[in-house]
Amino acid sequence: MQKVVVILLMLGVFSGGCSVLRKSEKTDPTRVGRGLNSELAGSISENNISAGNFFIRKAEITVTTDKGTDRFTASVRFRKPDSLLINVRSRIGIEVARALVTKDTVLLNDRVNKKLVTGNTRLLEKKYGVNPSILFALFGDFIIEEKDQKRIIKCQNGFYRDSFFINERKVDYTVDCRRKKISGAYFEGSLTTGNINLIYRNFKSMDGIMVPREIELQEDLSEIMINVKVDNIEIGWSGKIEFIPGSGFEMINLK
Repeated sequence: MQKVVVILLMLGVFSGGCSVLRKSEKTDPTRVGRGLNSELAGSISENNISAGNFFIRKAEITVTTDKGTDRFTASVRFRKPDSLLINVRSRIGIEVARALVTKDTVLLNDRVNKKLVTGNTRLLEKKYGVNPSILFALFGDFIIEEKDQKRIIKCQNGFYRDSFFINERKVDYTVDCRRKKISGAYFEGSLTTGNINLIYRNFKSMDGIMVPREIELQEDLSEIMINVKVDNIEIGWSGKIEFIPGSGFEMINLK
């Protein structure tokens, strides 16, 4: 059960950043081609995927731990302002779990064990070190607090490296100044959550927004590694998000 929760939550907060895009791959020279020079840190956020709704129809996930390697497929739906629905299936297409995460609620259908897990995002942060305010930084988005929006960018050898605090949690970003997109992020953990390191690769451009097609995540405390490759994503998705609790499932509070 715990592994399923970890997969869902880590997938839900970062897999949307990588995509094989359906729309035109033409670049907007006013946004990507210009790159960064002496702009403000807040300008990097113009390239965030979370600016609109999206639907990742299929992502291939490989999870490696000290107990072995598991492979899954997943779909991720996001609808503004804060609703994220994640569906994880086995390689043969059987649904393993489904989760809904909003700014204050976590719901998880564990279909393997027939349990409905409920909780709030404060418990999510306490147990897994995931706060809603930093979710989209794990999507490949550049997330900073309002007070840092006017920090001056200083690129060296094509990259901008800087540290920020999001809800008192330290995040180290590496930004590709030409792409105007983060290429790496390091989230400082705690004694209970561990540090999370993310590497973004294989970028594509859509409507002037650069997004990575592959992401590698490593968490040092539990020694978990997750690799994600996304086959299909719809940007500007207009569908609805619905979470239907499993019939007859045992209800468990997230602790």
